[in-house]
Amino acid sequence: MFRVLSYTPQEGDEGVPITVETHFQNRFPDRRVFLRMVIGTRAVGTDIRPVEGEADVWRLEGTIPPFHTQRSNSSTVALSVQAVDSENNILESVTFGKFLYWSSGELDASDMS
Repeated sequence: MFRVLSYTPQEGDEGVPITVETHFQNRFPDRRVFLRMVIGTRAVGTDIRPVEGEADVWRLEGTIPPFHTQRSNSSTVALSVQAVDSENNILESVTFGKFLYWSSGELDASDMS
């Protein structure tokens, strides 16, 4: 159902915009299908636009959520695209990359000297 073509950025601070281009074909013609991005453990508000001149290619735009909402010990989180129905049931989910938070609130070895 999905093939992620590109995404940017791969790292940054919370609150930065993220853009994903994906090839998507709806295999559920009897259902209304919605697309969304998931950053780590959080589904984020996702604006969706067709890419002009490209059949079945969509640009998804969202915002990186605050790190503290991730409930993660790592400053790197997985990125996914999901197709969901009107009842929020996940029809398909594809993990396609990672995002590195620059400011995660973690202490590294250089902070301890």
